[in-house]
Amino acid sequence: MTFDSQNTNVWFHDSLAKKKVLQEKIGIQKAERVRREEEEQVNRKVERVTQYLKEFYQNDSQPIPTSNAFPLDNITSEREVTALDRKFKFTSENVGVVTKLFLERTKPNFLKLICEQDNILVDTSKLVINGKTILEELLDLKIREEFRNYIPLLFRKGYQLTETDKEILNTIYNKNCVNTTEHEREQIDRWVIVNFLNITKRQNAFTILKIIKILLSISSLKYNLVIGFRFNNHREISNNFFENYKHFGQVYLKAMKVYGHYDRQINEDRSGKLKLKIDRFISDKPRQERGYDEIIGELFPELRT
Repeated sequence: MTFDSQNTNVWFHDSLAKKKVLQEKIGIQKAERVRREEEEQVNRKVERVTQYLKEFYQNDSQPIPTSNAFPLDNITSEREVTALDRKFKFTSENVGVVTKLFLERTKPNFLKLICEQDNILVDTSKLVINGKTILEELLDLKIREEFRNYIPLLFRKGYQLTETDKEILNTIYNKNCVNTTEHEREQIDRWVIVNFLNITKRQNAFTILKIIKILLSISSLKYNLVIGFRFNNHREISNNFFENYKHFGQVYLKAMKVYGHYDRQINEDRSGKLKLKIDRFISDKPRQERGYDEIIGELFPELRT
């Protein structure tokens, strides 16, 4: 019996290790493909929004109904919102576009769309023109309706009062709290409305004006001023309230008592008309509107039930 004693070389082929490397490589390629597909999808969404906003801007007087294939509804993830911000740059170099919309006020529907969409980012702290904040500009508007139409847009977009704004508001109050002339009353109206918007959640900014007469009536009691009306005194405001806003009568009656107006107004009511209206309201109270309790509670916490 003989043996071949010649040396031979032996190679070990590690197939498991090679398979693992290959799988890792395939995994990386697959992840990169998914990333590209997701990025392309985001870009398509952003492009659809861009085209929509361009058309909306051009046709502001007859804007596209937001109920019809509204592409902004598809911008939901943080990644998509960030991509949209990179496109429009309203938080950086293009914030002046939004400032111009507030100043020129020729595209009200487009500006409202920008302000009510939380997925369109705007750095409201940069809404400045010639060293003045956009709030200062709006406070100086001569037409009441313009002020009331545009100021909610600013706060709906998340505007925060600056220290300068606070000083200006304090000055407005101090200069106009005598509350006798038409100008003084208009300034106090604006002071109160800005305070409403600054206190309430920004999602409620548009709702404030839906019940503005209710809120101004209650504010008149709270601040002991005639606010939002051309009446001569608080008794006239109360008479008007129990005549026209009975569905909010319960909270107003509570405000009269909390703010120390009930006994005073009843004593001043020589004709007895106000007391009669209040008694009728109590005995035949209509269904009270409760849909605004949250907002009223935010603005007047002492009236919360």
